Amino acid sequence: MATIAHYVERLVDVVKRGTINNLTGLITLVQAVQALVAGNSVLLKPGNGGTRAAEVFIQLCREAGFDSRLLQLLP
Repeated sequence: MATIAHYVERLVDVVKRGTINNLTGLITLVQAVQALVAGNSVLLKPGNGGTRAAEVFIQLCREAGFDSRLLQLLP
């Protein structure tokens, strides 16, 4: 069974790969990771060009075991 540190590492990896040329997206997803690790829920509204990275990020969070109510993507 994977540890929380393993899931956080995977989340950060997705954030880095999905936002290489999008600093705004990087900042947004890093803050989302910080909020989730601190035990908060997140409503994520990505900027232009960041929707796909946000969708992958949310899918990975759900695969990692986060409740779907903790992280939601706004249109």
